[in-house]
Amino acid sequence: NQVKDIDIGVRELLIIISVFNNPISIETISKVIGKQDGDVEQIISDLVKKGIIAQKINDKGFVFDFYNKLLKKLIYDGLDKESKRVKHEHIAGVLEENFDQSDNSFKEELIYHLEMAREKDKVIKYSIDNADKFEKLNIREGAIKSLEKAVSMFEDGNIDHRLTQILIRLGDIYRR
Repeated sequence: NQVKDIDIGVRELLIIISVFNNPISIETISKVIGKQDGDVEQIISDLVKKGIIAQKINDKGFVFDFYNKLLKKLIYDGLDKESKRVKHEHIAGVLEENFDQSDNSFKEELIYHLEMAREKDKVIKYSIDNADKFEKLNIREGAIKSLEKAVSMFEDGNIDHRLTQILIRLGDIYRR
């Protein structure tokens, strides 16, 4: 009922928000859909008033997500497999081009979209970068999680030097 009678532009915005793993800023939404911040802000404001989108605050400022997680899931699940992959691929490209690569929360979102777009080599690269940062900060659990993500991207029976290096590194971290 909440999204009945919603125009195509607003529906596309809701689809984009549903594809994100975490709440997102108006700036990010604008870059992904190619509209001005002011236009997106007006649409988001209307959706917040209708109770479809919730405004939250994090260390970067205001971010937005679905108020109702079931609605988010229904919209996302309504996309076919290829549409999901294409949207994740587009979002990953926008994130790679436009945002601060040193921000770990950004990197987690980027890795999520790359994984959903089946960009395995990039998932491996960014997961290793994440593990490097966690190790420098002496956060073993984060480094292990990131390296395990990288390992999961290798296909069974497809051994290459990167997998061997990652597994040795994981062993070293566990040993410490």
